[in-house]
Amino acid sequence: MQGTKIPISSKYIERIMIASGTFPDETVKTNLLKMADFVNKDEFWRAIIEQVLIQPNGELLIIPQVGDYLIEFGKPEDYEFKLRNLKAVYQQGFKNLGWNKYKAISVKYQNQVVCTKK
Repeated sequence: MQGTKIPISSKYIERIMIASGTFPDETVKTNLLKMADFVNKDEFWRAIIEQVLIQPNGELLIIPQVGDYLIEFGKPEDYEFKLRNLKAVYQQGFKNLGWNKYKAISVKYQNQVVCTKK
């Protein structure tokens, strides 16, 4: 698996997860590429995740397509587990309260999802 820069095209638009920032080390890059592959193969996550910001410490901030909040993802390790927990929040928590009540959702801590109200 290899990440490459895609040249701009005036004739074609590809719906892909955009990542910006600087990779602090090769492990973050490798794990993010695996995570991007996972996201691109999953219809739910492809519809939710718009952009990933790579912080200097290797942690990720995810900007969703819908809503005015950030997802504090932490390092892209255990991405499948973190995305599973986050999906449960979308499917169970947001259906009653909606996502516009929060400014941040964090899955960077092990075995928990922390939502910060606006």
